[in-house]
Amino acid sequence: MHVTFATDNAYAPLTAVAMYSLCEVVPDVTITVLADDLDDTAQENLARTLRNHPDVVLDIVDIADLLAPLERLPIGGSRTYPRSIWATLFLGSALPGDLRRTLYLDSDVIVRQDLSGLWDLELDGNVIAAVTDGDDAWSDNSLDDRIAYHHELGLAPELAYFNSGVLLVDLEAWRRDDITLRCEQILRRFHDRVIWVDQEILNAALAGRWLKVERTWNCMTWWLSADERRPPYDDDLEHAVIRHFAGEDHKPWADRHRPVPHRDEFIRLADRTGTTDGRSWVPASHLPLAGG
Repeated sequence: MHVTFATDNAYAPLTAVAMYSLCEVVPDVTITVLADDLDDTAQENLARTLRNHPDVVLDIVDIADLLAPLERLPIGGSRTYPRSIWATLFLGSALPGDLRRTLYLDSDVIVRQDLSGLWDLELDGNVIAAVTDGDDAWSDNSLDDRIAYHHELGLAPELAYFNSGVLLVDLEAWRRDDITLRCEQILRRFHDRVIWVDQEILNAALAGRWLKVERTWNCMTWWLSADERRPPYDDDLEHAVIRHFAGEDHKPWADRHRPVPHRDEFIRLADRTGTTDGRSWVPASHLPLAGG
């Protein structure tokens, strides 16, 4: 199995938590980290996180040169995002050319169960498999609601919109159809109208070319009420395979009075990786043994 993450120095501790959770349930995996100028300390700490998993192969690939030109584009959204968020646009070119597929994971996830059911999925001619960005009953979950320029791209407004935090990617199809070039073209043309950064661009480039999978593979809670985020959880949340802490107010390190399902699991994993709530490295002299 091949899994890809993207990170920078600020997000590296969080990436370590996600990586560690993955290796606890998938001990034989190759991990590529697409890195934006990671310093030596961050690289060493990522490697240390995996030292109790000898069958894991870790490859850190610097893609700063790929990301730099995008930095000059004024993006329409008001929020400031790390530059590494654009790494998903370069999955086809940044990863080894002989790699046929990868599972991309955002850094704010934990893997809770075996991933073989997703990894072995037949994509039926689609470029990626993903989860819709919200509940099936959520009203604002189509291109018409999420991409202001969809009509200028000739995209049907009723097409569904996916979350980019978990993507099973057919890299051969990605390269064959040059999805990276398509993403860059869309971004350069509509950069001043983009709100949801990489996720929006990927949806525009892959509209109608993705396979919808069950929510347990990318389980989010950002649309749920506070009561719905308290036990007992619904089946999707209770049995989440990949728990994605999407949404600014749904992070496990945020306000402890706000209910965040699986927060305790995340904190335990963060402690084992030698980070502080997954957001900062503990000083090296105080680092525990990973897994201890």
